[in-house]
Amino acid sequence: MGTTPTTWTRLWRTVVVIVLAIGVASATTVLEWGFMVTLVVTMAFIGGTYGALWGEAFPDTRHPVVSGIVAGPLCSLGMIGVIHLLGAYGGLLLLVIAVTSPWVVGPLVRTLGRRREEHRPRVISPDPRGTDFRLQLADLPASALARAWADTDRDLRQTHSTRRWLVLAEARGLILDEVERRDPEAFAAWLATAPGAGTFPSLHDRPSTAAD
Repeated sequence: MGTTPTTWTRLWRTVVVIVLAIGVASATTVLEWGFMVTLVVTMAFIGGTYGALWGEAFPDTRHPVVSGIVAGPLCSLGMIGVIHLLGAYGGLLLLVIAVTSPWVVGPLVRTLGRRREEHRPRVISPDPRGTDFRLQLADLPASALARAWADTDRDLRQTHSTRRWLVLAEARGLILDEVERRDPEAFAAWLATAPGAGTFPSLHDRPSTAAD
């Protein structure tokens, strides 16, 4: 997908607002007022209850209960109105909106991204026992060195082999040795921040001279 998740979310919400507005306007012309009031009250209660019980599942929603109270009636009226206007095509439109929602597309994009990263070629062989391992590190530009650090971090978290874990941990130690050799000040500043395993020191993206 060519847009970022935030852009996609905004675009999706804009489409939903337009569709629901048309649907609600249509529903008010075909539903009896007594039934419509009953429907609004019922769906407001259901929406508010849902927001109170499962609001944590939507961290970008500031007031999940209020949002549920408002969204419940609007969605129900909007769906009735869209189906009244478009018939089967309205149902298809609602289905497309549902399956393209950020809550469906977001996890799918993240899953595909993880799989792509898992199959991306490694910039180095993560085995510090290889005779050319230090030379591999010394020849890498800073950006590739950062990639090697990210690769070994991911491999370290995914491996179930103790031997493999030790090999990767040793490899990461040698990567940090190379970083310190290139830029001791940047390395010291990075350590002073108590960095997490996934962070990496800021280095200039230029090849380093080979180690002596």
